[in-house]
Amino acid sequence: WTNMNPSTRPSARYGHSMGYDADSHRVVLFGGFDSGGRDGETWTYDLASNTWTNMNPTTSPSARAYQSMAYDPDSHRVVLFGGIDSEPNNETWTYDVIGNTWTNMDPTTSPSARYWHSMVYNPDSHRVVLFGGRDYDGLYNETWTYDLARNTWINMNPSTVPSARYWPSMVYDPDSHRVVLFGGNDGGYDDETWVYPANRYCQQGRFDSQLIDVENICTITGEISWTPSGQPSETVLEVQIGFSNTTHDVDFIYDLSHTSDFTFDGRARYLRYRAVFQSDANQVFTSNLETVSIYYTLGIPDYIEVFLAYLDGNATLIQHLIDWSGGNATLLNNLFDSMAGNATLLQEVIGWLDGNHSAIEALFTYVEGNATLLLQTISVLDSNTTQIQLVAALATANYEWLQGLNSTAIGNITEIRDVLAQLGVTVGDLDYDGLDDLDEIFYGTDIQCIDTDCDNLNDAFEIKIGTNPLDDDSDADTYFDGIEVMYGTDPLDSNDYPGMETSTTTPTSAPISTTTPPPDESSILALILIVGIGAVAVAIVLILVFMKKRR
Repeated sequence: WTNMNPSTRPSARYGHSMGYDADSHRVVLFGGFDSGGRDGETWTYDLASNTWTNMNPTTSPSARAYQSMAYDPDSHRVVLFGGIDSEPNNETWTYDVIGNTWTNMDPTTSPSARYWHSMVYNPDSHRVVLFGGRDYDGLYNETWTYDLARNTWINMNPSTVPSARYWPSMVYDPDSHRVVLFGGNDGGYDDETWVYPANRYCQQGRFDSQLIDVENICTITGEISWTPSGQPSETVLEVQIGFSNTTHDVDFIYDLSHTSDFTFDGRARYLRYRAVFQSDANQVFTSNLETVSIYYTLGIPDYIEVFLAYLDGNATLIQHLIDWSGGNATLLNNLFDSMAGNATLLQEVIGWLDGNHSAIEALFTYVEGNATLLLQTISVLDSNTTQIQLVAALATANYEWLQGLNSTAIGNITEIRDVLAQLGVTVGDLDYDGLDDLDEIFYGTDIQCIDTDCDNLNDAFEIKIGTNPLDDDSDADTYFDGIEVMYGTDPLDSNDYPGMETSTTTPTSAPISTTTPPPDESSILALILIVGIGAVAVAIVLILVFMKKRR
């Protein structure tokens, strides 16, 4: 023993109660008698720092003594019952050390008013156990339990109990899972040792393990072994393996029971083990499963087998499915689930996928494994290969694919935009010419060039004014569309071009028309030839003059 002798401490007292709060790592003390009478202070003690603290909560039980306290780790609160203030009391209070808050629980049913009783917390039942005590009229031998979560006291009325007494001491034994009581005063000093409950375990019982999820319905083969300890004689411990395709307990089917290691096989998504304990009488002790080991091997998932059947052994397509999913069985399973029961759609998808591995891989990646969204996309587009590849290319900004697509096979551009909106795809404009990439594909223009036909008009402007962005001379009048726009002539009218017929009118005579015919290609070539010959002649003359001067 060590006298800690802290500098600050509660006043000298007796008849108080204490409990340890494992969350705050502090001892909680309440009440008792000191030199001034009954006390209502709440103190906490931190052993690590050897410090007592008067908590001074705003609300607390009345000043009292001879109450009992126990810590409930599930609710992280100290439970106080009874005691004597001006008279015996039957209040139930809880104290939260972290919040420094006392709460009067005021349950509808509770033990009668008493003091000098004993309390302890049983973690197996998650309840506080109370025994004995007294009031002014006599002694008690009742056994009560308190469930703080439900704020409920229950009189357990066991068939065999210690004699009525006060001031016994109780503690919980985690090895035997029972409460141990010693002594007390039942009219005289008592030296009896009692345990509660007398027989903790019934004749039969079982334990079901947590689920093991193998992620897919498939064949499961394996073996199980376990190591029990503390098994009483003339008792039986058996283990079973259960299989189910759901997480519901009622759906599990268990195989035969085994008393030693065994192998197993089944077909399911979930498995678990069940331990069954049997005996001829109630038991004080039971077996403990120290270790349980399960080793298992998974077969081909059911949905893969269905895929194989649909694919008729097409090894290439099977490999494509694996490649698309990156080996992600859940993703493949989602795809199968979305198509389950629709063999026609499955065949259509498979037929399309076989020749378009890259496009579908990109699209499936874009929709993040959402098979339903993928299939809706394919269904809306009526399995049109070009349309689906276009959506995949736009979704992944694959401009190499976009360049190679045939605009004549795209079809309804509004439908394509609806699908892209459903996928959340924003169509880009690679060449920043005012036409987004989908429009460029639709019109057949170059997504990387603002002026596909090199007529000095960008593609978007040509679409706006109605000229052909793929033809530099939309009206076939030998003038580029850009030249006609620059001179103010109509690029869609072959009779309207730069230098066309003009007219003048005099006030005294009929209109006189003068016509300047448009130059043709032969005239232009002749003019170029004449100018060239003239330039050469001038050069020769200059050379002769220069040479004459030097002489």
